[in-house]
Amino acid sequence: MLVHVLPEPGLWLQATITETDDATTIVTRPEQPGSRNEDSRTLTIGSERFTTHTFDVTTGPLTARVFSMEAGELSVPLDLEIHLKEDGTPTDHAWIVVAPLSGKPETPRKHRAGGMKIDQFGRERRAMWIAVFNSDPNADKTYELTIAPTRKVPKAQPAFGKASPFKKTR
Repeated sequence: MLVHVLPEPGLWLQATITETDDATTIVTRPEQPGSRNEDSRTLTIGSERFTTHTFDVTTGPLTARVFSMEAGELSVPLDLEIHLKEDGTPTDHAWIVVAPLSGKPETPRKHRAGGMKIDQFGRERRAMWIAVFNSDPNADKTYELTIAPTRKVPKAQPAFGKASPFKKTR
């Protein structure tokens, strides 16, 4: 619904994470929509890439902030864990839209207070948008959004198929 009711140029992305096989690029923008300032950092070390990325979010009354994550087809897909807290307490004040590698985005899902998992990102899914919203008509709200990617490393297979039934086990 947000995409259809907003005027051009469209959604203001507070932050974007882009995944490739070699790097993770995180672009963040100021909380005030329309600013041309942005901070971009590219991570290439696994311990920096595959860890929890945290974003502090302040929304005015009856407003939302949108975050996105994108990936082409990755050789090793990611599993994503998404958590949202308000004043340190888990909350469901977000909507998540996931797009498959090919085709239209799925129906928006309300974030669960306990968190959500998106699997096969970069294999079956290519993009995700998270809209953190403040339904209070009178006060600003502050949230903490975390996105934790985990790499699904395939298990090593024996060189010749199954293990030999003639090999002694101890």
